[in-house]
Amino acid sequence: MATIEQREASDGTMTHRVKVRLKGFPTQSASFKRKTDAQKWAQAIEVAMREGRHFKVPVAKRKTLNELIERYIRDVLPQRPKNASNTLRHLKWWRAQIGFMVLADIQPSVVAQLRDKLLATPTRNKTKRSNATVQRYLAALSHAFSIAVTDWEWAQENPVRQIRKPRAARGRERFLSDAERDALLLSCKASPSRFLYSVVVLAISTGMRSSEILGLRWHQVDLKKCCVRLTETKNDTSRTIPLAGLALETMVKLAKVRRLDTDIVFYGKDVLHSVDIRKPWETARRKAGLTDFRFHDLRHTAASYLAMNGATTVEIAAVLGHKTLQMELNPNAKQSELIAALEPVQDRIMKRYKVAVAELKAAKDKQDTTATKAAQDGVDALTLFKGDMAAYVRLYTFLSQIFDYGNTGIEKRAMFYKRLLPLLEFGREREGIDLSKVVLTHHSLKDHGSRTLPLGPGESPKLAPITGAGSGSVQEQQKVYMAALIEKLNDLFGSETSEQDQLRYVNGTLLGKVAESAILQQQAANNSREQFANSPDLHTELQNAIMESYDAHTAMSTKALNSPLVMHGLLDILLNHAGLYERLRGQSQPQNSGDGAIRSAKQSSGESYFPT
Repeated sequence: MATIEQREASDGTMTHRVKVRLKGFPTQSASFKRKTDAQKWAQAIEVAMREGRHFKVPVAKRKTLNELIERYIRDVLPQRPKNASNTLRHLKWWRAQIGFMVLADIQPSVVAQLRDKLLATPTRNKTKRSNATVQRYLAALSHAFSIAVTDWEWAQENPVRQIRKPRAARGRERFLSDAERDALLLSCKASPSRFLYSVVVLAISTGMRSSEILGLRWHQVDLKKCCVRLTETKNDTSRTIPLAGLALETMVKLAKVRRLDTDIVFYGKDVLHSVDIRKPWETARRKAGLTDFRFHDLRHTAASYLAMNGATTVEIAAVLGHKTLQMELNPNAKQSELIAALEPVQDRIMKRYKVAVAELKAAKDKQDTTATKAAQDGVDALTLFKGDMAAYVRLYTFLSQIFDYGNTGIEKRAMFYKRLLPLLEFGREREGIDLSKVVLTHHSLKDHGSRTLPLGPGESPKLAPITGAGSGSVQEQQKVYMAALIEKLNDLFGSETSEQDQLRYVNGTLLGKVAESAILQQQAANNSREQFANSPDLHTELQNAIMESYDAHTAMSTKALNSPLVMHGLLDILLNHAGLYERLRGQSQPQNSGDGAIRSAKQSSGESYFPT
C-alpha cells in the first residue's frame, strides 16, 4: 500500500513524499510538489509490482559505473585471464569518461556518443583507431553490464546492446608466393637463432599461431602418430594438428637433439621459458625482402595451401582452430558458433519432416480424409518454411547491396539459413512409379539378314589406310571443346542429370555467379593465370555460387557441396574450359599489383609444406 507525507522545507515550500510498500518488493519512494502527482505515481508503481512489471533494481539509481567496473575487475576479470590486460585498459578508459555516472543514467545515446569519440580520437601513436579496436572497447563494457544485469541485479538492461557497432575492416589477404617462401626459409636458415627456421616451417605447414608454437611441449608431440595435440589455445578448445613432409622431418630432427632438463620444445637462454624470436624474425623478414608481411600471415599462407589441396572451409577451420566459417576469411569477424548450431537444427527439422510424412502415409492408408488433410498441412508447413528461408536469403543478398540494415542479427540469420538449406533434403520429392506389378508379356526380334565377313585370303572389302599422323585434318575447335567439357562433366555428375542440365549449370549459372565477384575480378586483374589459380578465394566464391543456385539445381549442388573432388573438378572446368579468368579480367580494370595483389604459393616438388 502507499502512504503520502506532507513536508515543509526550510524555505516554506511544501512537498509530498510518497512511499509504496508491498510484500516481496523493496520500498519505493519519491517526492512531488503536487499531491495528485504523488497519488498517480503510487498507483502506477503498485500496479507494476502486482503485474510483475516492476524490476527490483533500485540499485541502478545509487551505483555508479566506477563501482561496477571495480567489482568486475575484482570478481570477474581474474576468471578471464586471456586478454585480461587489454580488457582492463578498455574498462579504465570507460571509467575515466563516465565513471561518475549512476547506472540508471547511462543510456544508449551516452554510449553511442563515446563510441563516436573513440573513432574520432587518434591513438597514442597518432594513428586512427580502427573499427575492430572500438568493437573491443564496446565488448568490454558490454560484458560488464551483462554481469551487472544477470548476476548482480544492478541494472535493468545493457545499453551497449542497443547501439550500432562499427563494422570491422576486411581481413588481410597477404600470403607468400613461391619465391617469397623460398627466400624467407633461406633467410631463416641463415639466422643465428637456432629455432627460427623450425618455427617458421611449423607455422607454414600447420597454420598454428605463434603462441601455440612457442608454447609447445614435448609431451604434446606424438611422432608415432605424426601429430601435435594443442590443449591451450586462443579459443579455449583443444585440437590435433597433423604433421607431414618438412614439418615432420623438422620435429624428428629436434627430437633427436632435445634437452632432457626441459619439456619446452623451443626453449630460450633460460630453459624454463620459451625462446623470443621477435628480433630474429624481423631481421630474417627484412633480409628476405618481404614487405607488409607479419608472422600471423603465415597462417593465411597455410590456409591457402589447404585450399589448393582441396580442403573444404570446414576442414580449414578445424585445422586452423577457427570457431566459425568466417574466420579463415576475416580474422576480425565474430559470429555465433554456426557449425555447432547447424547439426541440431537440421536434425530437429528432418525428424519433424519424417514424422509428418509417416503420419500422412498412415492417414492415406486408413483413408481418413480429415487426418490426411491435417498431415498434409504439416508437410506443407515444413516445405513452406524451407522455401521462406530460401526467399529470405535471396532477398537479403539483393537488398543488402542497396543499404545497410544496421543490424548484424539479420546478416547472421541470412548466413545461417544459407548454410542450413543444403542440409534439408526435402520439398522437391516426386511421386514414384510402382513397378512391382509390371510383367513382361512379349518381345520382338527383327531379322536384318545375314552378312559375309571374309577373313581369309581373296577378294574382300579393304580398310582405308592411314593418311597421316593423327586425323590429318583441322578439327572444329568448338566441337572439340564441347566434347571435352561434356566428358569432364559426366565424370563429375554421372548420368543422373542430362548433359544440357550440366552445361547450363556450369557454363551458365556457376560461371555467371562466380564472375560477379568483385574480389576475384581484382585478383584476376593483378595476377597471372597461374597465380590466380592459387587464390583461396576461388573455392569460397564457388561454394557461395553453388549455394545460391541450390534451389534450381538441387542434385548437382548437393553432390558438389558433399564432395571435395567434385568441387575441385568444377574449379578446373571453370578455369581451363569455361574461360573464367579471361571473363574476370574483361570485367575489371587492371590495378597495380602491389600489396593488395594475390601472393599465393604452391607446394614445391619434393617438399611438402602442409599436411596432406
